[in-house]
Amino acid sequence: MGEVGTGWPRTVSSQIRKQLDTVSVKMNTLTTREQPDRSKINMNRSHEVRYWTKHFNVSKEKLRKAIDKVGNPAAAVRKELGW
Repeated sequence: MGEVGTGWPRTVSSQIRKQLDTVSVKMNTLTTREQPDRSKINMNRSHEVRYWTKHFNVSKEKLRKAIDKVGNPAAAVRKELGW
């Protein structure tokens, strides 16, 4: 007999538990968000572009040119834009 009250053989109970564990791991990856790297500017995320253009008081094009020139570290872009 498997777990008390299940009526399933041990091997079946074990297989079911393993499958449920993989489902719960997949669910966790759906609900867990990766923390953004605030030291870099991601031009592919519209909310970041809005934030940084407002923060530096520059256009999207000027921000993109600065990133093209020095890369996406916020400190390097800040220096390039004269902040």
